[in-house]
Amino acid sequence: MARIAKPFRNRRLPALLALLLLLPALAACSILSPAASDPTATAAATATPTPSADSSGTAVVDLSVSYGSDDLDASWDAATATTIAFDGTKAAVDGSGAAVTGDQTVIAAGGTYVLQGTLTDGQVVVQTDGTVRLVLDGVSLACSDSAPIYVMKAEKVLLILADGTTNT
Repeated sequence: MARIAKPFRNRRLPALLALLLLLPALAACSILSPAASDPTATAAATATPTPSADSSGTAVVDLSVSYGSDDLDASWDAATATTIAFDGTKAAVDGSGAAVTGDQTVIAAGGTYVLQGTLTDGQVVVQTDGTVRLVLDGVSLACSDSAPIYVMKAEKVLLILADGTTNT
């Protein structure tokens, strides 16, 4: 005679198993990134996610960003800046820290760079360990196969729009 299985009598075991399977997922949701040790530091803008939940229980992330006084300073000195003047597909550099290679103008040192003129198909590449201030002074930039301004590496890059100019 074949034995017929009796219905599972202990209903607590499936609930306990389900809870044990969900615990790692719930624990992972409560782990937060450590906050920056000095949120007012001027080295770089920092974003620290702060998870919370709205009234429906949906997770909401608030990104807080801090800026140093240097980040908020839009002044620049034309006498000490390097000027990069564009004319169609050509570029001319007046100053130090940048060089033209083919259709790319490579900024290899920290400093202030004033971009002027029209670049119809080319690229400004930032590749330095320093801070770069790009002053857009009536410039029109276009690149057919990538971004016209490409930051490969930099401590930080500040974009400044010169007063009274239109930049595209």
